[in-house]
Amino acid sequence: MSWLYNENALWLDNSYIILCESPIDVITLEQAGIKAVGTMGANNMNRGKVLKLQKVPKVYICFDNDINESGQKAAVRVGNMCDMFNKNQEVYNIHIPFILGSDINSMHMADRKRFKDNFREVFAEAVRVISPVPEARKSYEGPVVAKYPILDVVERYVDHLLPCGAGRYKTICPFHEEEDASFHVDEIKNRFKCFGCGRSGDTIDFLILISEKMGKRMGFRDAIAILDTQSSQ
Repeated sequence: MSWLYNENALWLDNSYIILCESPIDVITLEQAGIKAVGTMGANNMNRGKVLKLQKVPKVYICFDNDINESGQKAAVRVGNMCDMFNKNQEVYNIHIPFILGSDINSMHMADRKRFKDNFREVFAEAVRVISPVPEARKSYEGPVVAKYPILDVVERYVDHLLPCGAGRYKTICPFHEEEDASFHVDEIKNRFKCFGCGRSGDTIDFLILISEKMGKRMGFRDAIAILDTQSSQ
């Protein structure tokens, strides 16, 4: 099967396209006035589908940001396929923080009124921090990994991080009362997870959650502004 869901959108304005996993994600974006096509599954990209993207100079991949990272791993594969078959094409990743949702549709369901603004914020952040391919394809990193290393941020708020493996650390969870060190930070995956309270996510999620714990409400845009300031120090 080499057709893309809503592939007619490729002919409407070929300056860019957003590549999603499911038809529901595409419909959600289209209803918000944002053109997109669907792969019919993160792992369903093939040579025929990639070649249909040839006419588009910029492809923005927005796959699920799920816990097992299957969506983000698939995004890497798609980027590599574009590099192989579509020369001179730029590929970017749109990273949806867990705090907003694990995919486009859940992000919409969580806050329908602000969905369009929220999505445009994460879209703009992806545009700003992802390097154009081919450099990005050779060593692909999501925008949060590239610009906001989680260990640097966690160390500002949490003490006594103990090594527990290659690129992994653990300590007492800052989000709930406990005696055992169940809070883990994975420097390679750029994620945290507490096996006690279940909280998990990336750098942006951590900053928003730790701010709430300190009694300060913070939105996505606020978190990005703070991280930008910290990364420049």
